[in-house]
Amino acid sequence: MTSAFKQTVFTPRLGTVFVLTRQVSLYGSYARSNKPNTAADVNGNVLDPERGTSYEAGVKVELLDGKLSATAALFHTTKQNVATTDPYNLDYSIAAGQVRSRGIDISVTGNITRAWRVVGGYAYADSEVTKDNRLTLGQRLPNTPRHSASLLNVYEVPDGALKGLGVGAGVTYVGGRIAGMATTAPYIRPYATVNLLAYYPLAENVKLQVNVNNLLDRKYAERGFGSNLYPGAPLSAVASITVGL
Repeated sequence: MTSAFKQTVFTPRLGTVFVLTRQVSLYGSYARSNKPNTAADVNGNVLDPERGTSYEAGVKVELLDGKLSATAALFHTTKQNVATTDPYNLDYSIAAGQVRSRGIDISVTGNITRAWRVVGGYAYADSEVTKDNRLTLGQRLPNTPRHSASLLNVYEVPDGALKGLGVGAGVTYVGGRIAGMATTAPYIRPYATVNLLAYYPLAENVKLQVNVNNLLDRKYAERGFGSNLYPGAPLSAVASITVGL
């Protein structure tokens, strides 16, 4: 037997920017969201759609004559019907009554010099259950680290025979977090991975790139569900050729 249904949802978004100077801008945004859930409860029923409301306010600063930009933002998000592990039936899910996430997001991107490009970011997120169903009020959400950060540096040869050759190194950090809502759910330890990249233009609009991921071959859990932990990708190398149109 098959069934179908149609649902119309209004999800408004609003944003504004205040330009204080040529280098400094303030911005704010408001948004509502509605996302279908695919997880099912112990009775086989698909969970109700996830609904959310988010607010964000931040500042953007242009540095080095606009070559480098930095942003810092505060965010506050509330969501209903977030799919989480059922603490009494670990292979199934329940919809959290309401969860709240708030914190700060900082990012930097652009060129330090003509040849040196940097992309970095840090986020702090405090996420917890704020309205009860079968979960404990104040309990942290699974797979949600408080701290996460990343930094990528790329150097590209600007002149000479090797013009266009780029090499880069980056590190990604993900903080510790719980794998599920049950008291027996495992703790996922924090981890950091190191990644490398290199690229070279073979011709106009044709670029060869090689990425080395998890250079130190760190063994870590990327996420968890119930009592299970899912390992992150091991050391790997990927070569690709991109052709621009």
